[in-house]
Amino acid sequence: MVTEPNKSRTFLRGIRPPASLCEAVRDKKERGFIIILVACALSILLISLSIALPGRIRGLETSREFETRKELERIRAAIMGLPNEEFGFISDMGRLSNNLEELNTQGTQPSFHASDGGTPHHGSVGMGWRGPYYRYGTTNDDYLKDAWGRPYVYVITESVQTAGGMTLNQRTARIISKGPDGIYPSSDDIYSEEIFQRANLILRVVKAFKDDIMQNVTVTIYSSNNGEQTMITSEPVEFPGVEGTEHAIPFYDLHHGVHSFKVKFGGMEETGYLHLIGGFANRYTIAIPVGPGGKGGGT
Repeated sequence: MVTEPNKSRTFLRGIRPPASLCEAVRDKKERGFIIILVACALSILLISLSIALPGRIRGLETSREFETRKELERIRAAIMGLPNEEFGFISDMGRLSNNLEELNTQGTQPSFHASDGGTPHHGSVGMGWRGPYYRYGTTNDDYLKDAWGRPYVYVITESVQTAGGMTLNQRTARIISKGPDGIYPSSDDIYSEEIFQRANLILRVVKAFKDDIMQNVTVTIYSSNNGEQTMITSEPVEFPGVEGTEHAIPFYDLHHGVHSFKVKFGGMEETGYLHLIGGFANRYTIAIPVGPGGKGGGT
């Protein structure tokens, strides 16, 4: 015979909870499991980002620095030109650009015209603006900003330099990117190589033939002064009637780049051109007569 307490327990074991209560408990468990999965996924994503993002940022900064350095080289070439390839701003205008905009915007700068002593050389030697000088990029002013989208700093300095007994009133410029931090001056700034405006020249004139005494031999150098022609003529020199005699004629504070020249001797004249590099190391030899091509030989 089953007692009442046993009956009570048997009765309770036979009772099933409502279906809605079971579903509620099951849904709660599933939601908790989903939250745990989402949390784990987010944790993995954050860990991956913490590993990959710094490397990605460093790679992006390295790429921007490379692009900026390359552009600085191209802007410097636009100002100074490339030997035996093309003229730069200094060669045509006889000075540093006052700002970077002048390289591709003529404004009031005089237009190019041939030199009176011009000799064919990738067109003609002359003076005046014949830009645009910077020919890279999709727009005319792309070169004015670095890879971070910030304007370049353009600095011009003046100094008096002395070497080998010669004095040079030099003007130099640098183009500067503010670098990743966007602050100038700071330790991460990126500088172009120095840009030189002026050059000295020692012109060695050699008599290449036997003849009578040659008097009043002069050399005229044709240069650009802010886009207009200027001439510097040497003092007359005399050559004896002996082959191989020579005179060293100095010219001071010429501009970097291409100059045409004219040598007058014995009622005749010869023309040619010289490509000077900013600084002191410019020594050319001209043989009278100059010979085919009219180009002085550099030493």
